[in-house]
Amino acid sequence: MLLVCDEVRHVSFTFSSDPTTEWFCDGSTYHRSIDGGESNWLDPEGEIQRISADVLIAIVGEQYTASPPAGAGGSSVPATSTTGTGDFHVFADGAVVTGTWEREDAADPFTLTTEDGEELLVPAGWPWISVVPSTGGIEWDNPPPTTTTTATTSTTTDG
Repeated sequence: MLLVCDEVRHVSFTFSSDPTTEWFCDGSTYHRSIDGGESNWLDPEGEIQRISADVLIAIVGEQYTASPPAGAGGSSVPATSTTGTGDFHVFADGAVVTGTWEREDAADPFTLTTEDGEELLVPAGWPWISVVPSTGGIEWDNPPPTTTTTATTSTTTDG
């Protein structure tokens, strides 16, 4: 899949007040950063690789507080519901498709319906799925690509 990033070059997911996860498209792939720093992973050979994807999927759900069962140890933590219905955003091929997701049970697959009422199949590619709480945010834009100008000096010696 070749991304041209015509419409969407920068995507930002906010899960809470801090930090912000950003994805920047280089023309063929989205690369992940958190608060301006590269997000990396270790491949099976132990080499550091940049986290990248060519399909970004954001599922928006209602945030709630998940607590351990009575008598069990542990702390309450924020969680996001992925059953019922909510908004979705799919970023692929340099564009975004928005609509509504639905599923009855956490074991069921998501059904994605576009704003035009059509069922959406997620495009083929290397996906990254984010579950974003409804109290968070999803933003995208298409700023001009970052360019770096390098001065080159060339010398010729006749000898």
